Amino acid sequence: MEVEALGYNVAVHGQKSYHGVAILSKAPLEDIVRGLPGEETDTQARYIEAAVSTPRGTVRVASIYLPNGNPIGDAPDFSDKYMYKLRWMERLRGRAEALLRLEEPLILAGDYNVIPKDADTHDPVGWRGDAAFRIDHLLLSPQAADRMTDFKIHKFVREGEKPSDHVPVVGSFNL
Repeated sequence: MEVEALGYNVAVHGQKSYHGVAILSKAPLEDIVRGLPGEETDTQARYIEAAVSTPRGTVRVASIYLPNGNPIGDAPDFSDKYMYKLRWMERLRGRAEALLRLEEPLILAGDYNVIPKDADTHDPVGWRGDAAFRIDHLLLSPQAADRMTDFKIHKFVREGEKPSDHVPVVGSFNL
């Protein structure tokens, strides 16, 4: 209620003690999707999506908390958690492909628990074999990328005592 009192529209998908995602917007949120489509028995609160009407048209935004997948286990008998992560990633890929076909600005933001390149971490060797690469991303459709005006990674938050394994990733857009 305090956030809404500041003029934000809020959509939340959460669960007690564990996972949760949210979208905050100054513009109204429409067409809210709670939960990643494709596996009806998945009850983990890791995905929320909404359409936001802007002066230049609709922007679709999703907040993501991808499973970390640990422990990985040994091939070919990977752990259930790792297999869940792989299935979840495949479902996300399918959802992203469907949303890209809409040819509207799309922003998929959140904790992907994936480090794409060694250069994206201070210790790539130390992370090998760990499914919980914690890194936050903004993945953009071409239409959203064309409207990006600024991008910042607030690394300074990692300088504190007992810092989170996340850093704010902020994109500014002319929407």
